[in-house]
Amino acid sequence: MRLTRQPPPSPRELVQADLACWLSANHARWTAPFGVLCGRHEHQGKAYRSVTFGIARALDAEVRIYSPSFMILRSSRRGNSIHRSLEALKAHLSSTEIF
Repeated sequence: MRLTRQPPPSPRELVQADLACWLSANHARWTAPFGVLCGRHEHQGKAYRSVTFGIARALDAEVRIYSPSFMILRSSRRGNSIHRSLEALKAHLSSTEIF
């Protein structure tokens, strides 16, 4: 059996994993049937990582991670918002007035 070395995760992958774990662990209200999904996409030649989550029958949301310092939250309730750090995004999601 041959083991192959995996390249280290990119900064975007680290932010994506951290956000997905935080959403799964700290927010039982994200009750969409699919849970919290992670993905890799390309739009207009720009690659990004995504985290998709929601509240059943009430909210669909996606975070597009272009870099650790540039993330876009797309929400069916509040539209789009830009965040320059993971901490700012988490604070935004934690605020009771957002969702």
